[in-house]
Amino acid sequence: MTAQLAPSWPPLAALDRLTGSETPRIATRRPPGRSLGGPLIRWARDRLEIELLGWQEWVLRRGLVRDKGRWSSRTVGVLVARQSGKTTLASVRALGGMVLFGEQVIGAAQNRDIALDAWRHALEVAEDAALDVHSVKMTNGREEFWIGRARYKVVSSNRRGGRGLVADLVIMDELREHRDWDGWAALEKTRRARPSSQVWALSTEGDASSLVLDDLERRGRVAAASRSVTDTAWFEWSAAPDRDRGDPGGWAESNPALGRLVAAETIASEYRNDPPEVFDAEVLCRRVASLRPWLAAGMWESCTDPAATVPDGAEVCFSLDAGPELDHATIGVGWRRPDGRVHVEAVESFPSLAAASFRLAELCTRWPALGVAALARSPSEAAARRATEGSGIRVLGVSTAEAGRAVAGMYEAVAARMVVHPDDPMTATHIAQMSSDGLARRSSTVAVDAAVAVILARWGTVTTEPAQTWVAF
Repeated sequence: MTAQLAPSWPPLAALDRLTGSETPRIATRRPPGRSLGGPLIRWARDRLEIELLGWQEWVLRRGLVRDKGRWSSRTVGVLVARQSGKTTLASVRALGGMVLFGEQVIGAAQNRDIALDAWRHALEVAEDAALDVHSVKMTNGREEFWIGRARYKVVSSNRRGGRGLVADLVIMDELREHRDWDGWAALEKTRRARPSSQVWALSTEGDASSLVLDDLERRGRVAAASRSVTDTAWFEWSAAPDRDRGDPGGWAESNPALGRLVAAETIASEYRNDPPEVFDAEVLCRRVASLRPWLAAGMWESCTDPAATVPDGAEVCFSLDAGPELDHATIGVGWRRPDGRVHVEAVESFPSLAAASFRLAELCTRWPALGVAALARSPSEAAARRATEGSGIRVLGVSTAEAGRAVAGMYEAVAARMVVHPDDPMTATHIAQMSSDGLARRSSTVAVDAAVAVILARWGTVTTEPAQTWVAF
């Protein structure tokens, strides 16, 4: 069904007057010291002929506070919706740093093309403004240019990026794409020898696998809530969690360039046509479980039956899976119903694989089980074998190829509504956090063991022959 703007919201004609908020919804307290944002803003206007937007000026005034000869904020994080003017902000900060502050600049992004786009934009602005640009290199992998004695260089955002270099300013674009700490660690440490330095991290909201952004966002929000002054500045333009997606007030909170660079009609169209997780992350800057979910929104929920249960004595297939750190494990169960559909559910979750194994052993003594499914050659398979020892119940080691078929089979069964499950928030969350690549987790810290458990439980149920009862006559 096509989404519609809620009746209480302003009609589309009134959206012409809607403008984005120039101040972030969440911001850390201004640190003590003198702001050099004003001089940079005036220089950008007079020399670069760039009239910055109100939100960009706000960030520069609050992010460029200096005290006792050093930047008060060593790290500046900016979270804002797409097409709000992040590239222009980064170019002004980089060029101003080179000309006004004599900074050596490094630009990086997990996708190198993004960093190169920002670098090219800064170069074009500098050349158009007739700055002292020289020693321009455009060779692939060696892109850099100089203004006076200051250099702006692009490096890869990986564990080798920035090694051997020294920088006063590191600009990281689209921090949400950092799935591990390798790139951040290599680049952030390029400024250790500089007494006054900054990292500027600019991004749209990410998902559960955006490890670096998630950590910076958490620290920034805690500092903002406590009103404490730290060396991290966090400025977040995002829609409040309780706002409906169709609330234009939320659009204004997350899109500071609304009414200037982005039209309200554009956002209204995106609201109607984008998948919910895409609209939340890209437009409203709200965290989602996955930007590329395995199941589309509503698919898993369409198979919910809160009253569904497994009757006593039913012949079931158990399953076992653990999280990446083995600090969260889930037992799953599958049962073929008389109507042909397969009932699946997460029976119970535990804080350790050992505890789950102990409980699984108890369950195997009480239920006639077709088997226990677990990923082959995993700690879960070993735990399942310990739990079933002496019971006569088979452990079904699911190979990589079989796991792929299990994922595909579950997808098809959910789409055809041949799966039934009770309303379990944890399983729904783990399902949402699964990658579109199947059982491959988006990151090593994302737990999806409940989702894996129900997928394996269904696989074991449909691929294992039920026990035969022989009658002599």
